Amino acid sequence: MKIYTGKEASKYFDAAYSDMLEQFPPTELKSRAAFETLISGDNYDFGVVCGGCGEMLSYYTCYIVESMKIGLLDHFAVVKKMHSKGIGGNVLKFIREHYSNLKGLILEVEKPEPENPNTIRRVNFYKRCGAYMLDMDYLLPAPGNTAVPMALMFLNCGNFSGIISKEEIISALKPVFENLHASSFENSKEVYSSLLELWKNK
Repeated sequence: MKIYTGKEASKYFDAAYSDMLEQFPPTELKSRAAFETLISGDNYDFGVVCGGCGEMLSYYTCYIVESMKIGLLDHFAVVKKMHSKGIGGNVLKFIREHYSNLKGLILEVEKPEPENPNTIRRVNFYKRCGAYMLDMDYLLPAPGNTAVPMALMFLNCGNFSGIISKEEIISALKPVFENLHASSFENSKEVYSSLLELWKNK
């Protein structure tokens, strides 16, 4: 497998975005224009993981908070036609190694709900890959000035071991909401303010 980023990855964007439209709920998906603006900046990576013959196996987007050495894995998916081939864990390990200069990656995940087995399956997948759940309430800005309750996980990278602190997560999420989420949702800063109150009172 090989990771392509920057100009090397750009030729895969159309195929990746089409796959995103199939796999991600509308509440979690940015417009094509928003993605293009973010990717043209300095802190947002679009990457693809390809097999030996150059076929796209997986894609991801990641917002880097360089001052904190923490990234937020904004989107991650195995291409739909590549599902059930046992490659997801290997691909995520590959991405984790790619970001070995960071302490780790924040993951925004759907809350595990018994009535929706897919939510439990996704959380268990990340746990098998080494991620751990953070004991923090979380809201993701959504269309129509709404917010969706989510869960937060963290995947250590590089030489970082142990559990990331709540204070580091809060600091890293500030630019995420001010820049990344604000690129698509007008209520992003208000949602972050609400979260600060929740975190302060817990």
